[in-house]
Amino acid sequence: MVVVVISLFLSFFANAGISSLEIYYKLGLKGHVNYNEFADAYIAYRADPKSDIMSVVDNTKPETENRLFIIDMKNQKVLYGMNLPRKKSDSSLELYHKLDLKDKLNYRVFAKAYDSFKSHSKIDILTVIDYTKPSSEKRLFVLDMKIHKLVFNTWVAHGTNSGGKFAENFSNVKSSRQTSLGVFITAETYYGKNGYSLKLDGKTPGVNDKARERYIVIHGADYASKPFLDKYGVLGTSWGCPALPVDLAKNVINTIKGGSVIYAHG
Repeated sequence: MVVVVISLFLSFFANAGISSLEIYYKLGLKGHVNYNEFADAYIAYRADPKSDIMSVVDNTKPETENRLFIIDMKNQKVLYGMNLPRKKSDSSLELYHKLDLKDKLNYRVFAKAYDSFKSHSKIDILTVIDYTKPSSEKRLFVLDMKIHKLVFNTWVAHGTNSGGKFAENFSNVKSSRQTSLGVFITAETYYGKNGYSLKLDGKTPGVNDKARERYIVIHGADYASKPFLDKYGVLGTSWGCPALPVDLAKNVINTIKGGSVIYAHG
């Protein structure tokens, strides 16, 4: 009787009905394998289950740790985990061309942003803001570095005391109402006086590390939208925040929140 019950359960487990999250916990993978990496592998396994063995590569972990896991899906057992050297990463120039950024974003700016991405990012999204461009141009780029796709390219406003059409002055000082440059890491979202907003942590010492103290966040604003630009020829200005078009702000924030890199160049 026990054998029959177990067999029925394993058949159910292997063929349908149990979500990837349930399986993840049943296998005891929490703390060992990133859930998103497991879920991606499980989707691929379910699409073409040639055997009861599934492999998962956790690319969020350093190669000094176990990143390759071999799993017996029928018997709900992790057979072993092992170190796996990373593939040689693409050069910044190769990625620049794969992302089709020529004539959109200066290569040297992208290369600096990519260096920051490699050092700081927790997720495969990189945002680049090129403040050497006028506010009338689309100077914010959101890049999916995993699938090599330009997800968003839009306008972004700079601080009132940074300049008019061009941002020329930058600061890390509270109440300066100037934009900050450098590397930021996106953090948590909240609803404030400017609606749905995203907090940022500055990671460049002396350049933007007072971002939290200065309330430098990403939010939507009418003065960063196309109707304003069409009327005045330039965007309006913020109190130092990188403000986005209202109609895009929520989608951009939801794409980049939770640990991605923003590189602000000027």
